[in-house]
Amino acid sequence: PITATVERLVGGVDPGGVGDIVQEIFLRLARSLRLWTPARGASLNTWTYTLVRNHCFDALKRKRLPLTRLEGLAAERDPALV
Repeated sequence: PITATVERLVGGVDPGGVGDIVQEIFLRLARSLRLWTPARGASLNTWTYTLVRNHCFDALKRKRLPLTRLEGLAAERDPALV
């Protein structure tokens, strides 16, 4: 289920990176498992899915294309617009 979730969330943007992201998630799960406590109300499945989802969103943020300021483009085309 973890690999399928990562594929669904990240596969369209970074199909070659799905395996790396899954590996990072398993490492994070192994390191963070001691933080999960049933008394807090979330099941292990819910806690795991939240960790997977957040890690995928972080991976997508890292893949984001650089942004260009529109003011700079307008000045390059016509200095009178600025």
